[in-house]
Amino acid sequence: LSLAKFEALLQFGVHDICVYALSLLGFDDAANQASKISSRMMAVDSEDSRRPSKRQRSLPADVLDQNALIRKFTTIANQITTILSKDGLHDFEGPVLSPEATADAVLANFGLNLSDFIRADEAEEAADGGQYARSSAEALMDANIAAIHHVNTLSKEDIKFMSLESLKRIFAANLSNLSGQQLDTEEEMSIQDQLLSRIVTIILGNFWDRDRSYCENVLNSLVNHILDQMQRDRGHATSMGLFYAIFALGESFRGVYNALLLKLVKGMRKKLPSHDTALCKLMLEVPILPKNEIVAFLRDMIIMSSDKEGEEEALEWATLGLNTLRDLVFERPSLRRACLTLSLSCAMHKNQGLRAKAIKLVANTLYPVAYLQGDIEKFALQALRQLTTAGDVSSGEVSRHMELFFALCTKKHDLLHELLSMFVRASTVQKQVMNQNVTSLAKLIPPTSPSVIVVVESPPRGSEILLLLMLHSMAEEQALPKQLVKAVQALYRKNGDARFLVPIFADMPKADAVAILPKFVELPETARKTALVNAFSKNPEGRSPGALSASELFVRLHLIDEAKHGIALKKLIDCTSLCFQMKEIFTPKVLSMAIQQLVQYTPLPKLFMRTVIQTSRVAPQLKGFIVNLLARLVAKKIWEDVRQWQGFLMCAKSTAPNSYPVLLQLPTPHLQAGLQRMPDLKKPLVEFIQQDR
Repeated sequence: LSLAKFEALLQFGVHDICVYALSLLGFDDAANQASKISSRMMAVDSEDSRRPSKRQRSLPADVLDQNALIRKFTTIANQITTILSKDGLHDFEGPVLSPEATADAVLANFGLNLSDFIRADEAEEAADGGQYARSSAEALMDANIAAIHHVNTLSKEDIKFMSLESLKRIFAANLSNLSGQQLDTEEEMSIQDQLLSRIVTIILGNFWDRDRSYCENVLNSLVNHILDQMQRDRGHATSMGLFYAIFALGESFRGVYNALLLKLVKGMRKKLPSHDTALCKLMLEVPILPKNEIVAFLRDMIIMSSDKEGEEEALEWATLGLNTLRDLVFERPSLRRACLTLSLSCAMHKNQGLRAKAIKLVANTLYPVAYLQGDIEKFALQALRQLTTAGDVSSGEVSRHMELFFALCTKKHDLLHELLSMFVRASTVQKQVMNQNVTSLAKLIPPTSPSVIVVVESPPRGSEILLLLMLHSMAEEQALPKQLVKAVQALYRKNGDARFLVPIFADMPKADAVAILPKFVELPETARKTALVNAFSKNPEGRSPGALSASELFVRLHLIDEAKHGIALKKLIDCTSLCFQMKEIFTPKVLSMAIQQLVQYTPLPKLFMRTVIQTSRVAPQLKGFIVNLLARLVAKKIWEDVRQWQGFLMCAKSTAPNSYPVLLQLPTPHLQAGLQRMPDLKKPLVEFIQQDR
């Protein structure tokens, strides 16, 4: 394989020789690897051939020919055989023993004759074919039955010797890593696994009481063998055969079973990579699990891994542990409560990364299951109630207790009422944390949910702020449904809190929106701005059918009778000024449409000329439109309205000289009166007249 990786030998054909030699000796994985390396280097070499040619390289004098290379590899294979013999594995008969050879070895060790398991009419066929006439499974079943009866006639020492020899043969048969070969069928694997479990039960049944250390050594060897196989994506079937066999020995061997299982899972934790799911698969398929020991093992694996914050491998181990808990909850009723409790405790762990993963597991996977909901809700509610009885705690500690319940609310909307009730009893710090988290919660709850309607219709007294934040969050994402809008309107009529108008303003029917405008203008600026953004940021015509458009709103603000509604004029001025600040909504087009409607009213709205002057400043491109508007105002005898007349003159001055022709349309007495008010206009107006002559 090293020669195959040597790029300098590519042109001499050594790579092909290496691949052939590796295949001939049974090292298929290595042969495949060498073949891929060769293909990759040839592709690079082909690319290089398109470039200017370099000096031709000559064949080294000491290059090996094909036969010499194969002899080298054969020598290596012989050395491996020698090593196996020194380690007591002298019965090893090749890279992988066939099922038939494995069964034959066991039968021979127990003094049984193969011919006893082949019918006379099949014996000749077996001899000719060199294989069992029966299937491997049939031969093994007969061999097992015969071995059970035959063992009873043997001495303890014979049993011990024969068992050890058989274990060696089977261990050797599973040393597939020497050749990289895989067993052809699952049946081959199961035959060797069944033989291992049978031999182990024979050893335990005969020697556990009298020679425990010997039995423990055998079990330790077997665990090491399984771990070695696990690292090669094998060994699961072997472990299953072993644990089912020991389980079948009865209660008296339950301690042996438990200790062996714990030893294996701890070994897997040390030797297998964190992404390997073999550990989870083992726990799901063994006959029984010792509850306390396994839960303690998983707790250590999850918690200890989470303590190594920032390490990717540690996070993978914690994730594997949580996934194992999930599967045990569903597949192991005897461990369900203990594994659920551990999952819930992880959902409140101080490590934020672990807590987030556990909350996701509980909320998304466990909580939707009907028979688990009660326990999960009870745990989450207890965590919340602990806060209400606790003293001063940090915001981080409050979040740790609340996050699971918030996640459950996204799955079961009826819990919102309980959340609002908890808010009423919460401390200042707890309310701050709730306020910070409820916006993201509300975005995950559809506003069409019947539970949202119910909680809006009758919220717990004192929970208004939290409910408002929920409604604001929902209103930011989409148009609110009519039923929810009506419910919020009903709540407003009940409690008179105008803050509830803000989240629904964008989706209220036009008539209702107009009716509440006097209350709207008295809201704080941030609230008014939020309502306008929700309503018109995407479309100045409004986001809901039948709602106010931006231009209609602007007109209606000017038509509010401040005396009738007891509103200070400054509030109306502040409200219109906010509109001018929101240029992305109240564009020149929107403003011109609104002014065209306003100019038709008699008398003109009180803030009309103020609005026209502001429009000329924020939208200079409308100067021509405004000059034409001034001409219309002359026709309306603007001088008769003292407030508007002053504004007219100020606007004419700001739009000069375009406005001079309009000023000249004024009756002489009113022009003279106007110039007395605006003396700065007199000289330039005279010059304009002289130029015109």
